[in-house]
Amino acid sequence: MGAAKPDDPSVDRRRGPSRLVQWSRERTLHFWFVWPALVLAVLFLGAGASYLIFRGPLEIKTAMTRSNLIGLALALVVPPACVTFIWRRIRGRRHSE
Repeated sequence: MGAAKPDDPSVDRRRGPSRLVQWSRERTLHFWFVWPALVLAVLFLGAGASYLIFRGPLEIKTAMTRSNLIGLALALVVPPACVTFIWRRIRGRRHSE
């Protein structure tokens, strides 16, 4: 009885329930507020450092392009949306069994 090979499909690498299954609806809802707050905090820290280092808002103004703002909006929305989608799928499967 040796160790199982990594590509052996009969071995399930997960042990126990998923951590995401243990999340409540409130925790998923809080993630929608906490994630954007963290991303915006990092953004404002970077903008503040840029303002102090370059002594003015010129670098910040040149970085505020349409594509950067679209990317920021996606970075704010996509991760919570994906987590919520997967959480609902997992919870739906669990409750249907």
